[in-house]
Amino acid sequence: MRKEKKEKNESETDEKSRIGGEERMIQDKMRESKLDERKWNKIKIKERRENEMNEVKLNEVKLRKMRERGVTLVALVVTIVIMLILAGVALNMALGDNGLI
Repeated sequence: MRKEKKEKNESETDEKSRIGGEERMIQDKMRESKLDERKWNKIKIKERRENEMNEVKLNEVKLRKMRERGVTLVALVVTIVIMLILAGVALNMALGDNGLI
């Protein structure tokens, strides 16, 4: 009888320790997953910041290019106006009252 009781007690303790071990493993995995989740969240936040910085830099580059295009367009218009004035003066000198022709 005593042997049977001892065996029962041993089997119960083995089962309890096995269940306890499984619970510990589950708790360890939960802790690891929480750490992984925290690391993952930090990585996501870092990537978002980098993306925002890249967008800001890209917007700055686009704005700079637009300004350069604007300056180029203004320079082109000014050049055309000056050429038209010079052409008018040249024609007036050539075809005017005391002109060459």
